[in-house]
Amino acid sequence: MAPPKGTTNNPNGRPKKERALTDLLVRELSHGIELPDGTKISGKKLIAQNVVNAITTGKVKFPKDAEESVISIKDWIDFVKWAYVHIDGSVKTEVDVTTNGKEINSIDGYDRAISTLATALRESVLSQDTKQDGSLDTAE
Repeated sequence: MAPPKGTTNNPNGRPKKERALTDLLVRELSHGIELPDGTKISGKKLIAQNVVNAITTGKVKFPKDAEESVISIKDWIDFVKWAYVHIDGSVKTEVDVTTNGKEINSIDGYDRAISTLATALRESVLSQDTKQDGSLDTAE
């Protein structure tokens, strides 16, 4: 039997649509992940630590693995690019019209910039994880 005219069988309306992948990732990453040593860490913190380790040491460690995995040079470059975009934002494109056709060396300072980024990332993660007494805070 149909409802009377002007009423509905669904008084609460259509369910709100979630931003599927984003909502699922946020929900899953906020749960604690138990490490092999029994400590718990949030998924977000684990990702941050692995990004910093990948950039500074070229290695990542997955929660269930006993040993660290070495990443390729291509993966290392991808980690660095990802970190730059997520920390400083997208690179702004500028055109230099004063070189009169001479070659521009854009590699100057690249090693210094990578080293500075890696140091800043490591210090940031360590300062967030270190308690007042100097021990690491791995639970969240």
